[in-house]
Amino acid sequence: SISNAFILKGTISNVRVTDTGGTTLTTCLRGGAYKVKWDKKGYFGSGINDGLVDIYYSQDTGASYPTLLVAGTAAGTDGGGGSWDWTIPVGFSLTPDTFKSEVKVIQSTDSTVYNDSKTNVSDFDIKSGTLAVTAPGNGTTWNIGTLQHITWDYTGYYTTVKISLSRDNGADSYDEVLVSSVAASTRDYSWPVVVPPLTTQAKIKVESTQYPDVFALSSGNFTIAGGITVIAPIATDIWEI
Repeated sequence: SISNAFILKGTISNVRVTDTGGTTLTTCLRGGAYKVKWDKKGYFGSGINDGLVDIYYSQDTGASYPTLLVAGTAAGTDGGGGSWDWTIPVGFSLTPDTFKSEVKVIQSTDSTVYNDSKTNVSDFDIKSGTLAVTAPGNGTTWNIGTLQHITWDYTGYYTTVKISLSRDNGADSYDEVLVSSVAASTRDYSWPVVVPPLTTQAKIKVESTQYPDVFALSSGNFTIAGGITVIAPIATDIWEI
């Protein structure tokens, strides 16, 4: 006997976003370079032509895929899969709170052949970056007249940060700007502590000048205390008994 006619189709699976070394990621940063990768079985073109795929983006955990990232990119090989280089624009939308970002890979000539990162449990977030103030620490005392170091760690592709001071645990909205722009990559700003008033409720804020959503506060209150500078004797003085 002869069976009824049927159609053989290829498959797409294991869709994920990775770094350039191939590690699957759960966080991607604006301005960063990544890869959308997938596994593939079969040929999507005529004969043994590997064919093409389209890639779409979702920022509502895969409920919809309204954003086309690329159309007609190489589908990759049978058994070997494929990948597409994705540099996320610096102005790309952030992943909304309570949602996850997803990517979907679809055969260009047959929309019934697809797979997405949600199915593969490889959802991710798109963020601007992170910041963490590492000094001053909670309970530190900095004296007027001393040179102190405000330090931070960061991730992201922004270039400069702004540093501000509050003397009342943040109630003044950090309106005392210590420096309006300093290279983020230095991770260190030398601050001569010369300006009163004194306080036991000082806090530092470090924020990206490019992305308002990226900022960090010092871990707790620190003290700005008075200082004493000895002006006599000096090194060349001789005091006789």
